[in-house]
Amino acid sequence: MKISIIFFYFIFVCCIFFNSCASSKNNGISLLERSDVYHIIEKRPSFISDGKVREYEFYLNDEIIAKEAVDKKGKRTLYGQKLDGLVKEYNMEGKLISEAVYKNGVLNGAYKEYGENKKVILIRNYSNGVIDGKTTDFYENGKIKQEANYKNNLLNGVVNDYSHSGILVREQEYYEGILDGDYKEYYTSGNIKVSKEYNKGKLEGYSKEYFKNGSVSKEYNYSQDKLQGEAKIYYDNGVIHQIEFYKDDKLDGEVKIYDEEDNLRYIDVYSKGKKLKRNIFNEQGKIIYTIRY
Repeated sequence: MKISIIFFYFIFVCCIFFNSCASSKNNGISLLERSDVYHIIEKRPSFISDGKVREYEFYLNDEIIAKEAVDKKGKRTLYGQKLDGLVKEYNMEGKLISEAVYKNGVLNGAYKEYGENKKVILIRNYSNGVIDGKTTDFYENGKIKQEANYKNNLLNGVVNDYSHSGILVREQEYYEGILDGDYKEYYTSGNIKVSKEYNKGKLEGYSKEYFKNGSVSKEYNYSQDKLQGEAKIYYDNGVIHQIEFYKDDKLDGEVKIYDEEDNLRYIDVYSKGKKLKRNIFNEQGKIIYTIRY
């Protein structure tokens, strides 16, 4: 008998819970908008100087609970009660421009910004006042502009950038706010445009650039963010255009220049980035003239 009573009580509680959730969903009320979960605080501009808002007022139940002053350098100072709840910010026209969750006066939770068409243009997540986790930026047409990841207010992980039509155009890897790992750019066709690699913010290893048809246009080698060694430049038909040599980011040695039929036409000689001479070749590959600089 005891077990039966406990069982029916459990069923009763579950029904109440699910009915409550369904009611909230049917009313179109999100968790952040429920007053029983968060205080709803309105942030409105109260003083404007030289076309810029210099003071905001925060309202809870139609009462001012705090003010925020903004100086000419953009520094913000909050006076009054510590913010605790969902803060909805409005512009002078009364349009909602952002929503942010505060806890004990500090950003702690979801943060959203809205564009002219009332669509979300930016989403951040805060933990104890710093950006932490996935972030998303949007174009006005609703397409994703950028997806990124943060840790302790610093970019950390893969950052993807997209075109207005939603095509991936750039991939980057970050570690603690610094480029570290693969870096790639793409044409809107989806073909790769640039491929590089970073190590602690500096270019390292081979870097390639591509024509729209997918063939390689340039090949470079980097060491500690400086061009080093052999580099090649191609025509779009795959034939080599130039072969160069670098030392500490400067041309050093011979630069061989070919025509589209793969015939050697010039050899330029460099020393520490300074051009010393040019040898000009005929179609038979013989030097016909030398220019000294």
